[in-house]
Amino acid sequence: MSTPIPGRRPYSDSAAQTDAGVERSSSDHTAPSGGATAQPDARSELRELVERVRAERVPRRSTNAIFGSPGSAPQSQPPLADNAYARPAPVAARITSLDELHALLDSPQSETVDTLIVVGQFDERDFGLFPKSVRHLTLDIEGGATPAALAYLEALPLRSLSAEPRTQAGNEGAIVLGRHPTLESVVMPANGIGDLGAQGLAQSATLRSADLSENWIRDMGGMAFVHSAFEELLFYENELGPKSAAALIREGSAIALGFGGNLIRETREIALEVSRNTGLKFLDLGNCHLGNAELGLVATNPSIESLGLDGNTFNILGLRTLASNLTLKSLRVADNDRLFDDSAILLSRMTWLKELDVGGIEFGNDGFRALAKLHQSGVRVEADWPEGLP
Repeated sequence: MSTPIPGRRPYSDSAAQTDAGVERSSSDHTAPSGGATAQPDARSELRELVERVRAERVPRRSTNAIFGSPGSAPQSQPPLADNAYARPAPVAARITSLDELHALLDSPQSETVDTLIVVGQFDERDFGLFPKSVRHLTLDIEGGATPAALAYLEALPLRSLSAEPRTQAGNEGAIVLGRHPTLESVVMPANGIGDLGAQGLAQSATLRSADLSENWIRDMGGMAFVHSAFEELLFYENELGPKSAAALIREGSAIALGFGGNLIRETREIALEVSRNTGLKFLDLGNCHLGNAELGLVATNPSIESLGLDGNTFNILGLRTLASNLTLKSLRVADNDRLFDDSAILLSRMTWLKELDVGGIEFGNDGFRALAKLHQSGVRVEADWPEGLP
């Protein structure tokens, strides 16, 4: 299985323009919403990557087991005579009103709902009515979800939770979710989470994956995850600096890290730590002012399969350091105005890639023709193709 390129992030400049001396509060600001829903495919594909690496670390599971969500313990159960299992198939449900919730509770599905999507306006007491079988929950709550409402979720055997931006869990909600007894994955973009909320999530004994993109997390919040057991951490468009990013790479246990669009301007230390971390599989340093020297260090890493480098400052000299890295399967160098046809030709020779993103780069005819041949050979190439290509 190849390691994927995540959906290209917008990398807004809003984070870079924030006064570094002022802590933003979720009560005083409206969280950004642009791009928050732009990468559901990236999340699911990254989850596959994390699960694949995790599977390599544990014994093969019995074939006579019913599997839960990623990371949950298998439950052995003997097959029936016809090789079927006794447990009813899990079902998914979507509710948009209290009436639909009551109808679900009155239906035979109420005991087998594994995945629940809740959209609309719900009071905190309504959260206490969710079916007790739900393990995967998506919240898109009009007017937000209070910490008291999220506290009701502790009664559910949740494995994953996604909170859309208008749910606005905030710091207090994140702290509540950090205490959940079974939760393993949270996706909470633009939910008004700052350092306090990040610290609450980092203290979880069960969480292993978090997408906290487009929130207000700074170095203090990022550092809270350094000694945690998280395997996947996405911090796109927060306010992390090089200190916390380097520490997460150096001391953390994550195999997937996304820092694109943060307040990172000096990347020498980060690149050096990347060169030493042979456990990393996915790394995104988009818009982090990565130059040729820094890319040269990153290129020496022997384990990274997916590398996001869009919007950086290297040119073909830096790109050449990657040209012989056969470990790479997915590479993104989009939105770089220092790459020209010679760079496109160089990239076209990396035939071992599965995916390449060069969007936002205006190559000439020679460059696009070289990339078209790469695309026709079976590599998925994302580019601003001229008419007639690929």
